[in-house]
Formats: sequence, C-alpha cells, structure tokens
Amino acid sequence: MVLSSLLFPLWSYFIVLPLYPEGLNFHIYANKFGGNINSINTLNHYTGLAPIDPKLFPELKIIPVILMIFGLFAIIVAVLGNRILALAWFVLFALFGVITLIDFYLWLYRYGHNVDPKAPLAIEPQTLPMIGINRILTITIYAYPNVGALLLLLAALLSFVGIVLSFRIKPAKA
Repeated sequence: MVLSSLLFPLWSYFIVLPLYPEGLNFHIYANKFGGNINSINTLNHYTGLAPIDPKLFPELKIIPVILMIFGLFAIIVAVLGNRILALAWFVLFALFGVITLIDFYLWLYRYGHNVDPKAPLAIEPQTLPMIGINRILTITIYAYPNVGALLLLLAALLSFVGIVLSFRIKPAKA
C-alpha cells in the first residue's frame, strides 16, 4: 500500500473563480505536481502569490525515496513476522506522517504570508488551507487529502491493527 501511494496524488486543491467557473485542479504527488499549474501560476501572479515551481521543493525528491524505504521495510517485516520490527515500522511511519504534515502546514503558512503587495489583486497574508474550504476574494479553494494519502493512512491503520492483534494472540508452545 505504501508503494502504491506513489502512483496517486497525496493531496489536492480544487479552485473555483469567475474566470475559471469549471475550476482548476492542483495535485500534489510524492514526486511531482499535476493539474492546471500554468493557469494557477497566472492566478498567483494577479493575487501576489509566488509561482508554483517544483524545482523549489526538495520534498519532491526526498519523499518518494522515504516511501520506497518504508515499503521495502514493510515487506521485510511481513516476511519476518517480527512484532518488534512491526512496532518500529509503525512508530517511524507515524513520525514520518506527523513531520510531513507539519512541513506541509509550514510551507502553506510561508507561501500564504509571502504576498507581493504590488500585485494587481493583492490578498491579505494568510495561511492557505490544508484541508477544507477557504474563500479569498472571489476565489473558493477546496483542499483535501487524495487517494495517495488515504492509502498511507490505511497502511498505518492496518499495521496498527496487526500489531495489536499480534500482541493479543499468544504464540503456540512447541
């Protein structure tokens, strides 16, 4: 499941405004961005936000490697069936999730507070939404976790259930 998360967006934004009533999509994958990036960057120019440039995100190079390591580690844990290794995997994976969400929030904070006051439609500095609906001027932004993030959450939940069950079941004596 961890490895399959690399194939799907982790997080997505859907942006609706009068100029684009059909909406604009922005998808964050572990290793790239997808969606209507050029149109969003045009919108960012008018609102004073910086353009979205994948080259400015070292996370897009780091996160896929970390997820591959976690995926391989999960396979090793499954083959060995070791409870302590499973617990170590879960703790490290949960820590990785928390650190990644904090990094994402801080990026949204910095990005939304670094507004060009000379832009034609300069917006007030603000933290852009991580999840939920936000309105800026006539722009409505929907932010939500996507399939990749849900697969990672499911991997964590299944591993937690497996660990709990493994400690409740007593091994048979030989």
